[in-house]
Amino acid sequence: MAEGIAQKHELISKLPIFLKRQGLSEQTIEYLKRSVFFAYPGTLWLKMSVDPDEAHAPNSINYRHSLNPDETGEALNAWFLKNPAMHNVVFDLRGITIFDLTSMVALFERVGLETMNKFWVCHGEIEGILRDQSAISKERLFSSERDMICRLRNIPADRLCRVVLPKLVDLMSLDAALQAQAPPSRLKDFDAIAFDFTDVVSLTFQAHSMITPIIHSIAHKHGILTTIVNLGRSKVESDLVNHGSFRVMRSNFIHVPQEYFRQVDALDPETVPDSALHLKASPNVGLSIFSMRAFESDELNPIKELCARRLELILYEHKWWFREVAGVSHGATPTQMTRVPRYYMDLLRVVDELIDNAAHHSGGLGYLMIELNPEPKKGLSIYIGDTGIGLARGIQRSYKERVEGDLEAVGIALRLVDYLPKRRQLRGTSAFGGRGLEHVRILLKRLSATAWIRSGTAMAEFAPRKGQEPIKVYPNLYDVQGTHIHINIPTQWEAIS
Repeated sequence: MAEGIAQKHELISKLPIFLKRQGLSEQTIEYLKRSVFFAYPGTLWLKMSVDPDEAHAPNSINYRHSLNPDETGEALNAWFLKNPAMHNVVFDLRGITIFDLTSMVALFERVGLETMNKFWVCHGEIEGILRDQSAISKERLFSSERDMICRLRNIPADRLCRVVLPKLVDLMSLDAALQAQAPPSRLKDFDAIAFDFTDVVSLTFQAHSMITPIIHSIAHKHGILTTIVNLGRSKVESDLVNHGSFRVMRSNFIHVPQEYFRQVDALDPETVPDSALHLKASPNVGLSIFSMRAFESDELNPIKELCARRLELILYEHKWWFREVAGVSHGATPTQMTRVPRYYMDLLRVVDELIDNAAHHSGGLGYLMIELNPEPKKGLSIYIGDTGIGLARGIQRSYKERVEGDLEAVGIALRLVDYLPKRRQLRGTSAFGGRGLEHVRILLKRLSATAWIRSGTAMAEFAPRKGQEPIKVYPNLYDVQGTHIHINIPTQWEAIS
């Protein structure tokens, strides 16, 4: 969640190791490990109090009293220089009753670069003491965590990195807009990214599905929030709502009217479990959407059950579409009609296998979105992804095989069965693992599907009926955490009556 403070965040995860290399004492590092939190945007939050019920409370209090302001400030400032995404420092003094004023004020002075903002959260006697300090601006004192978070999230326009989206937003045009307007070197100077919808007329399914992981990736890599501006077209807005494109990352949004999120909540699949969302792709064509869902490894059964129910409803609503893609003609024999449930079960196996991969092998959050648009050149689109360790690291962790970056990793994704003799026997894994994507490839071949596998800065396009090698590769993409798989089964006719 981005609405509070977090002790676990990618941007502060390696701070203890860095401080050890700076020569800080073990006591100081131990105290800081328990005291350092992250808050959006780009904020190092130092919670100075000690929980009296904590097992190490006496030691932690002694460590705090023995902090050396000069050494601590020098080490933390060296870390700030290497992490330009950090723009703010918050000294949280709630719960402290006794402290050395001279030492504490010295710590306030030493910690933080000149370009950074400093804030204090305190109340009662300590607030009165700090108000008497000429070096501390009264406007930077807050009495509660909530007030402080609200202040941090009140981001002015000049701290927004604006990304003007194109008229038609597809996977590649979205990528190009981000590369041109929000490169990592630029994001370090901002507190939020603002997606500008002024020119947008439509978004493809793939673009919808990648919005959530892109927002997540930018937040975790750069510590910044998100907003949307100039969303003037009702069709585009309803399309975003129907796909749940922003729902999962709602806590990362600022300046977004709550009415938007009320619309999103109304379409939550668990709120209306007995009917698939049924819209109009065109005046004569129905469109079914299973909007964006996020899941963790302990939520596998519920997400699979929900997905199976939705796919069954979509199958019921579009029987004629499934008959066509399964190769069943009108007036088919009973034997031919059995192809439809077989086709459906193959589809379900693909989804189940990819959900398992996202949950068990990525180490991150998983995502799922499905759409069936029976129009020509559209079809059934499935997205399953995660914001975990990425394919290259995942392969190197599971196989005794060196992978030279994201491009090679996505290129070999559907022939990992060739590397089974090199598979490592990791604790808690099966000796027969590694066949998941091979099963997916075989099923996709049977389903006549196309697949796009993206990880980090590269993507590969596969047509399994044509072989295991990609038919096209896309290098040098915008860096997005994790692995993202798109599948499309095209509509089998050119006109809809």
